[in-house]
Amino acid sequence: MRRLGFLLAALALIPLACERAAPAGDCVDLAGTAPARVEMSDMAFAPACFSVRGSQAITLVNADAADHTFTLRGTSVDLDVEGDRTVEAGPLTEEAPPGTYELICRYHPDMTGSVTVV
Repeated sequence: MRRLGFLLAALALIPLACERAAPAGDCVDLAGTAPARVEMSDMAFAPACFSVRGSQAITLVNADAADHTFTLRGTSVDLDVEGDRTVEAGPLTEEAPPGTYELICRYHPDMTGSVTVV
């Protein structure tokens, strides 16, 4: 009977553990904003997961003193963004056809995200 109590208690905690393991915030739909705004701050992309239209411009704001890149793996999108600078990036249409791409900073391997081009 005691084992059953432990099992039920453990099962009750599973939803809480899954909620905590989920990424901070869901993917953000930036497709309706013109231009989309992505910030690089505290060695992270914000939002870290987002979607944009291929024809949409993106404003990249580097709020860190360190330089970063906005790089989409598997494409030719690879923009350097100097520390404390803002870069107005053009549409991704030709460089990134519709699909989901891993977003990375080449200088900081732990700085990652996901971009879906629609």
